[in-house]
Order: sequence, then structure tokens, then C-alpha cells
Amino acid sequence: MRPKGTKKDGIKYLSESELAAFMKAIKKNKRDSFLFSLTLFVGGRVSEICQIRLKDVNEGSFQIFIQAKKNGTSRHYTMSGKLWKKYRAWMREREKMVHAAMNPYLFITKYSMHDMPMTSQAIKNAFKKYAALAKLNGEFSVHSLRHSCAVMRIAEGTPVVFVQKWLRHKSINSTMIYVDIASPELKRDEREAAQTFDRFL
Repeated sequence: MRPKGTKKDGIKYLSESELAAFMKAIKKNKRDSFLFSLTLFVGGRVSEICQIRLKDVNEGSFQIFIQAKKNGTSRHYTMSGKLWKKYRAWMREREKMVHAAMNPYLFITKYSMHDMPMTSQAIKNAFKKYAALAKLNGEFSVHSLRHSCAVMRIAEGTPVVFVQKWLRHKSINSTMIYVDIASPELKRDEREAAQTFDRFL
């Protein structure tokens, strides 16, 4: 069983029950359900998520491209079946929004102009709203989903070098900080690991 949500060495991550409560809170909002599920799935930074463009999604291969920020690397991810359904649900909702057809960004708001994405602050505010609805610790932030991604993958036995690649870390030292938090039990290949989060999305 994965360690309970806690703060260790500055790493604040959610337990499985906390993740379940958070996902339940966002379930009715198609944009936010996909946005935060994607953030958890890829271990995304807010600065990366808000800058995703429509062209970064390949609907033929079910892949999404994440352009890394800070000291990281960029990569493509194959979305799981459940995450893909959330993407399609958001796209249907997005089509109804004003300026949507002219806006190149994946995540927008009803106030977004034709060339503006949903802002980092708007994403942070949305997270805080749902975290409150889920009755989570006020210390959690959107970045907690990135930490949760790392802890969950290592706890379930995913090799550290794979987690490094998944989180887009240039140095494995950045990934090793999660090893003390979660002890590996099972080893999975990339395809199996990609399906791991479906029960939370």
C-alpha cells in the first residue's frame, strides 16, 4: 500500500484516499476533470499544463506532447483510455465556448480571448477550490499532484530511471528524492504503468 499523504523533505503529496476525494470533487466539470487528471498522469507543472496547444494532441495516436519548463526535457505521452475519454468530453464542451475556434490553447476559460490560455493563477485557484470541497489539507497545491505522480509510480515498483523519464527530469538526482518516501514492490513496463492511474482519473 502506498504511504499515506504527508510532507517529507519538503514533498507534499496526496494519499490514495485524498486523491479519490479530489477526483470526486472535480468530476462534474469536464475541463477541470481532464486538466487535473492530466496533471496527475504526466506529473505536470502548472507552467507546462497551461501552455499546451491543440496541436500538441495527436488524436490518431492518442498522444499528447508536454513541453518541459525549468531544467527538464520534453516528451510525448500516450493517454490511457479513461484519460482520453476525459479529453474528448472536454473538447466537446470547449467547442461551445466563445473564441474557442480561434484559440490555439487546449485549456481556456469563458473569459479567454482568442490568443490566451487559461492562466497559471486560474489553475491554482481552481485546485484550491476543489481541494476545499474535498476537505483536503490547505497545504496542498497543484504541484502536489506532480509529487503524487512520482510517489505513486515508485511505490508501485516502477524503476527510478523510468520515473525520471516520465517526470522529464534531466538528472536522476531530482527523481531520487522520492525513493525514500515510497518503497518499490513490483516492476512494471511503460504500458502497464501508463494504465496505473485509471482508477483515480
